[in-house]
Amino acid sequence: MHIKKAKSSIRKCRGETMISLLVSTSISAFVAAAMLGLMSMNVSESHKLYNRADNLVAGVTALDKMGRLVRMARNIGDIQGNILPTSDSYAGVPPGNTTDTFAISGSNITVDQVENGDAVSISAKFPSVGDPYYGPNGTQNGTIASWPWGGGINVPYLLGQDTLVLQVPTFDANGFPNSVQNMQTLPALDTYVYKVVQDFTRAGPTKYYQLQLAVFPAPNGLSNKPSGLVAGKPITILSGIVGPYDANGNIATFQYVNSSTNIVQTNFDNAGGAGTTGYENELDLVLFSGVIANFQIMSKDAANHVSVLPIRSEMYLRNNASASIMGPAP
Repeated sequence: MHIKKAKSSIRKCRGETMISLLVSTSISAFVAAAMLGLMSMNVSESHKLYNRADNLVAGVTALDKMGRLVRMARNIGDIQGNILPTSDSYAGVPPGNTTDTFAISGSNITVDQVENGDAVSISAKFPSVGDPYYGPNGTQNGTIASWPWGGGINVPYLLGQDTLVLQVPTFDANGFPNSVQNMQTLPALDTYVYKVVQDFTRAGPTKYYQLQLAVFPAPNGLSNKPSGLVAGKPITILSGIVGPYDANGNIATFQYVNSSTNIVQTNFDNAGGAGTTGYENELDLVLFSGVIANFQIMSKDAANHVSVLPIRSEMYLRNNASASIMGPAP
């Protein structure tokens, strides 16, 4: 009897070889690595965008707050001004508002000079020598526990590339402007000082700066300052500032627009007071109608990627006329 040998079906099955399995595994690994790289790149770019967005929001918020004060301000600098020498034709005009018509006519100052602001004694320094509240003979000296940034009565803040001084008139509950009664009738003004100072809490070769704000309120409870601000105590408005710089390597964030000449001015190096070569420039401060603010903000994401965002804004006073400060013309 012949027995037919059965063929094994197992030998007919075509399975994957080790080589093909290795190739497919390698391809899958390459695809997974590529996908992981894309995901990592996406996360990194997202961090960059988030940081830039955070910087943009912080910068815009700071400039918006500053812009509101600029638009409300009566002047840039100290409107109380310096005490002029008796030889100066403006010496008879006391700082601030006055109804004494003799002070105008007796000083040979024309009505036009009063109306266009030329007769206003204004200073690029705060507090100025003639400031009746915060000056050397001021009535509010004892109200400031400590002057920020190393300033003070004898070390006033100089308007410039890193310092902005704004004086904002105050109003009563009915919306009428306040005035202070003493030897003269003076407008009640809140003085706001912005100062760009170095941030020593952040180490590294890069110099970081902060934008800080301090308020010096009007006297006799006539201030409109926000309740959260303490007189003379600075608060930080913006941090992470790394520029811009001027040609001498100094931080240069503020510029000032002269409405008469359309010239942008940055420094007041000679505006030291009566008798100096820059004093006429102080008188021209009444023509300053706007402030240009420039900031470069830097931050690092989780991967130490650096992002620098430039922010710029032009802000203009709604009313920088000085005729109302001098009172009615004769």
